Amino acid sequence: MTIQFVFLEAFSAVAVFTLESLLEYCLSWDGEWYRVQKTGA
Repeated sequence: MTIQFVFLEAFSAVAVFTLESLLEYCLSWDGEWYRVQKTGA
Protein backbone atom coordinates (compact mmCIF):
# COMPACT_ATOMS: atom_id res chain seq x y z
CA MET A 1 0.00 0.00 0.00
CA THR A 2 1.54 3.25 -1.11
CA ILE A 3 1.37 6.60 0.62
CA GLN A 4 -0.37 8.10 -2.39
CA PHE A 5 -3.10 5.47 -2.18
CA VAL A 6 -3.68 6.10 1.53
CA PHE A 7 -3.77 9.84 0.92
CA LEU A 8 -6.25 9.45 -1.93
CA GLU A 9 -8.53 7.23 0.15
CA ALA A 10 -8.47 9.68 3.06
CA PHE A 11 -9.06 12.66 0.77
CA SER A 12 -12.00 10.92 -0.92
CA ALA A 13 -13.62 10.11 2.42
CA VAL A 14 -13.20 13.66 3.68
CA ALA A 15 -14.41 15.13 0.38
CA VAL A 16 -17.58 13.02 0.39
CA PHE A 17 -18.27 13.80 4.05
CA THR A 18 -17.73 17.53 3.44
CA LEU A 19 -19.97 17.58 0.37
CA GLU A 20 -22.76 15.78 2.23
CA SER A 21 -22.46 18.16 5.19
CA LEU A 22 -22.51 21.23 2.95
CA LEU A 23 -25.49 19.91 1.02
CA GLU A 24 -27.46 19.21 4.21
CA TYR A 25 -26.47 22.62 5.61
CA CYS A 26 -27.55 24.43 2.44
CA LEU A 27 -30.85 22.56 2.29
CA SER A 28 -31.68 23.17 5.96
CA TRP A 29 -30.57 26.81 5.74
CA ASP A 30 -32.66 27.36 2.63
CA GLY A 31 -35.66 25.74 4.30
CA GLU A 32 -35.32 27.87 7.44
CA TRP A 33 -34.84 31.02 5.37
CA TYR A 34 -37.94 30.18 3.34
CA ARG A 35 -40.04 29.62 6.47
CA VAL A 36 -38.81 32.83 8.08
CA GLN A 37 -39.51 34.85 4.95
CA LYS A 38 -42.95 33.30 4.53
CA THR A 39 -44.04 33.77 8.16
CA GLY A 40 -42.40 37.19 8.44
CA ALA A 41 -44.05 38.57 5.30
